[in-house]
Amino acid sequence: NSKSIPPDAPMDSNLEKPDDSHESPVSDKSPKENQNVAGLIALAKERAFEHRFTEAETLFAKAVAVNNDLEALLVYGNFLVQRERLMQARSKFERVIELADEINEQMFKARALSSLGDICAVQGDFESAETNYKQSLKIFELLNDRQGAASI
Repeated sequence: NSKSIPPDAPMDSNLEKPDDSHESPVSDKSPKENQNVAGLIALAKERAFEHRFTEAETLFAKAVAVNNDLEALLVYGNFLVQRERLMQARSKFERVIELADEINEQMFKARALSSLGDICAVQGDFESAETNYKQSLKIFELLNDRQGAASI
């Protein structure tokens, strides 16, 4: 995989266009909690796009606080990558993998593994990057997710 994240890269597309279509697969959350998380994520993306990074981070943290929402953790991790805070981003992606394994949400696991691969590649740990990319690709293929597989 030839993915890399240059330091001057523009905001990732997940952060450029806020939307409120994110819902966590965790079934024990009420519709109100899911709606609240989606609203927080959308607002956080909007603040990040506006370069209001402190506000964005506060909103991402609030979204994650609602039952460790997987989507919130992923988007927060991507935000941290864009802010060049790779160790903190790594921790978010590792948490997604852990939680996704607990509730068998393989799509989230695949996305987090791909993001971990990106971090490893940027840090020059190409062996770990390759391992993460291969694991991610295998999951995307098992899920018949061609778009996900193509992103690896």
